[in-house]
Formats: sequence, structure tokens, C-alpha cells
Amino acid sequence: MNRIMLLAMAVCAVLAGCRNANIEKGNTCLSLGDYPMAIEFFDREVRARPDKYEARMGLGKAYLQKAVDDPYDTTSWKKALIHLEAARTLKPDEPAVRMLSQVWAEYSRRMLSVGDTISALEALSSALQYDPENVDIINRAGILYFRLGYGEKADILFHKAITIDSTNAHSYFNAGMLSWSQNDVTGARDYWYKALTIEPEDEDILYWFALSEKRSRQKE
Repeated sequence: MNRIMLLAMAVCAVLAGCRNANIEKGNTCLSLGDYPMAIEFFDREVRARPDKYEARMGLGKAYLQKAVDDPYDTTSWKKALIHLEAARTLKPDEPAVRMLSQVWAEYSRRMLSVGDTISALEALSSALQYDPENVDIINRAGILYFRLGYGEKADILFHKAITIDSTNAHSYFNAGMLSWSQNDVTGARDYWYKALTIEPEDEDILYWFALSEKRSRQKE
């Protein structure tokens, strides 16, 4: 092996070591919540290797931390989604898909905090595209539809959540609230009773179940 080939191999090894160091340093910064430094390290790697899965995932997470830290930063949300989508394309595995769902779910919370219910609902719909059996997201979407006056759509979502996970007390509680709003006292009481069998010490469920019991006795 001649000297030129040896030199080339040495250079490649050094570059690979630097890139691995960027990933390691970026992940360390992420764990410390230091997203500015994390973005810097991951960005170096992405510029050198645009097809590097770990760098794309890391950069997406770093921009997500940045977006969560600043309630007015919509640009970082978009950048987080760009890099996480790229990671999913490179390796369509569960972590990348789950992370995309979490980003959209978090964006939905942000939109709700500024009173934009429609955008929040659209974000939840996007989250469900990546994680269609996430009961928490399904329930939240049902609650938003309920607030917007779409009771039938909310009912479908609450029952979908119950079908996916029959041990989730919140799904029964939400279905009960919908029944109560429709003056179906018996239906509401039945849902809240099921919720109580799962979460017997939940104060909200106890309160509404007791209220439904009282209302049922008054009707007799």
C-alpha cells in the first residue's frame, strides 16, 4: 500500500472521528438542554453528511427544544419538522415517526395557548397521521371537536380511544361529558362509573359521577 493511499485512509479516519464527535457532543448538549450548542454540532454534521440519520434526528430534537423555549418562535417548529421528516425518510423507524407525532402534538398545545383552536386541531390531525393509536392525542382531538360543537365527531373519537385502550379512564370520562352535554344523564353516569372502576380516587370523576347519581334520583 503506497503512502498516498495510507494518507487518504488516515484523513478519512480523522474526518469520521470528527463527525462522530459532533454527534456525541450534540447529544450531550441535548441532554443538558443546551440547544444552541446542540444545533451547532448537529448542523456541522448535516452539512458534511446530509444523509446522516443521527444528525437529522438530533437537529430536529434541538430545534424542538428551541421552539418550546420560545412561545413566539414558529420558525424553529418548521425546522424541527424538516429535519425529523428527513430522518423518517432516511430510516422510517418507530423513533422518528413517534418524534414527529410528539412535535405536532406539542405544536397543538402551543396553538391552544394562543387561542387558535383550528390550528391546534389541524396539528393534532397531523400527529395522528404518524401515531394513529395514540389515545392521549385522540382524546385531545375529541375534546377540541366537542368545544367546536361537533359532538358526533367527538363521540367517534372518544369511542375509538376506548376501543384502543379500554383501561384509559379519561376516554370514559370524556364520553360521559359528551353524554351529559346532550342531557343523557344515564349514559353519562354509566361512562363515569366505568371511569371510576379504573381511577377510583380521581376527584373530577367522583364529582361528576355523584352529580349524575343525584340527577338520576331526582328523575325517579
